[in-house]
Amino acid sequence: MSHFQGNTGTLIIVVARAKNLPNRRKMEKQNPYCLLRISNLTDKTKADIRGGQNPLWDEEFRFNISPEVQPILKLSILDETKKAPVLV
Repeated sequence: MSHFQGNTGTLIIVVARAKNLPNRRKMEKQNPYCLLRISNLTDKTKADIRGGQNPLWDEEFRFNISPEVQPILKLSILDETKKAPVLV
């Protein structure tokens, strides 16, 4: 895999919304949130309570990127439950 060859900088990501997510709940709407990962850096949106299959977040995230950080963004959408989060 190639590594970032540039200078240190800030990557700005805006997580706006999701559309037509699979419905993982049978009786109620899901509470989805987005988990962002770049190398060992992580952050997440707030859960959109009862956001269902079309959640709205509109949140901005900033990641400091340097030559030591592998610049591969991984996004996961999870359902916040009373138990462990469930991958949507």
